[in-house]
Amino acid sequence: MKVNFENPKDVANSIKIVKSVIKSKNTLPILDDILVIASADGNVTFVGSDLESTLSLAMKADVEEAGSAAISAHQLDLTVTNMRPEESFSLSVNEDKMVSIKTKFKKGKFSFVSESTDQFPDIDQLENEQTKMKISFPTAVLSNAIAASLPMRANNETRPVMQGTYLSFQQNGTFVVATDAHIMFKGQISEASYLPNDITETEIGAIIPPKSGNIIPNVLKAGLAAADVDITITKNFISFKSGKVMLSCRMTEGKYPNFESVIPKNNSISLVVEKESVLEAIKSAVAFSNKANNLIEINVISNSMFKMSSQDLDFNTSAEQEVDCNINKQLDQFRIGFDGNMLLTAIKSFDSQFVSIDMETPSSAVVVFGVNKRQDSMDKDEKTIVLQMPVIVE
Repeated sequence: MKVNFENPKDVANSIKIVKSVIKSKNTLPILDDILVIASADGNVTFVGSDLESTLSLAMKADVEEAGSAAISAHQLDLTVTNMRPEESFSLSVNEDKMVSIKTKFKKGKFSFVSESTDQFPDIDQLENEQTKMKISFPTAVLSNAIAASLPMRANNETRPVMQGTYLSFQQNGTFVVATDAHIMFKGQISEASYLPNDITETEIGAIIPPKSGNIIPNVLKAGLAAADVDITITKNFISFKSGKVMLSCRMTEGKYPNFESVIPKNNSISLVVEKESVLEAIKSAVAFSNKANNLIEINVISNSMFKMSSQDLDFNTSAEQEVDCNINKQLDQFRIGFDGNMLLTAIKSFDSQFVSIDMETPSSAVVVFGVNKRQDSMDKDEKTIVLQMPVIVE
């Protein structure tokens, strides 16, 4: 195999993206490698795997001799990253599996041994499984929804189902969901139903494992993806293919919680506030809160203002700030507590100028929406919501 590359920076970026799927410590030495496949049509594909997930990325190059090799990801990354941007180079592998990288600038030469490609994991994980669904979504919509959901996944390894990001295909649309039982993200990425006509289920779900969930937004925003991403689902695997990149992974087994059942439908109090103003107030309040629970309070003063406060009795610190808002009904008194860091995460999920915090009682679930106008609590974007459980204030 022999390939000539003109831009080492592009190659280095491709290697770093593929390396993101490789574990830092592997029981099988072959999993420390990147599979490099050079095709006669001028495509060079870099592939990384940890057995559960496989990430591949293709780029154009001058292929003098087609072939493939399993090359140490660390050595390949180190060698190419340290090259100058204008330093074109060649990569070749001889019959003895010896890798040779030669640069045109200063005639540099680097050599190391590759491994047999026969030991590398199967790069097409879906090949031997029957396809259950094939759908496409706008890349930016899917990427943004998954990225917003990531902070709301569970960290508890005893509940692997809730560590993942859930793709829910329903009759009324497709949703991205994540929850740790205290906070939940639900984002609609399509209003269309993609359920096959020959099935009786009202929902098909796919749980994306945490590592793959972390990789997807980074890969799709790396400038290598196309306008749409193609998703293929089989019994055990799911793949995402867009432009030059493809990620496939084994789905997390198990039944995802019934997230629809916990979303309140009739919260009657809508507190609409400018997103940046409330974010600043939350950050200030969290800084002075008790670090054991990050408790902050919202105390409604009138239908146009609330106080946000916090305190830490152990260190004798406190904070209080008034925030302008618009509340849809007159309240004599309403006081509710939150984990400030969670509320910060919830509100950061929205791109709108305003957010609506919908409540009913100080102990019932709160739903946050994006809002286009501060004066109009009915102008909510219900495609994306964040549900958060309040903290009881003594």
